[in-house]
Amino acid sequence: MTSPTPVDVSQTSNEEILQANEFTYLKNNLRLRKLQQDMMEMTTYGSACDELYQWILDKRAYTTHNEKALIACLKAICDKGLDYGPWSAIRVLSKAAEMCGTLTVAGQGKKKRLSKQR
Repeated sequence: MTSPTPVDVSQTSNEEILQANEFTYLKNNLRLRKLQQDMMEMTTYGSACDELYQWILDKRAYTTHNEKALIACLKAICDKGLDYGPWSAIRVLSKAAEMCGTLTVAGQGKKKRLSKQR
């Protein structure tokens, strides 16, 4: 996950901080979309799962800004995990289930439905 660059907040406007955060969310969502695509291909599935696993260890991964793209990645794992790498799928989905408490209620519901599919 991309972390915002430290900024001297005393000399930064609220608008600049919001713009920096929006840029970070955009970069994170673009990366998650790429990981989702990589999970749909056998040759890139394993490395994409490994990267997503590292990413979801950080509680910042579970913001509402990332939720839709994160759920899409978890769905890709559910769709391809059995064929491409069940151990990776179980590892990622178990950790996501453990950490997903900060997702919205809708996001938590989607995550639970995906967990039941594995």
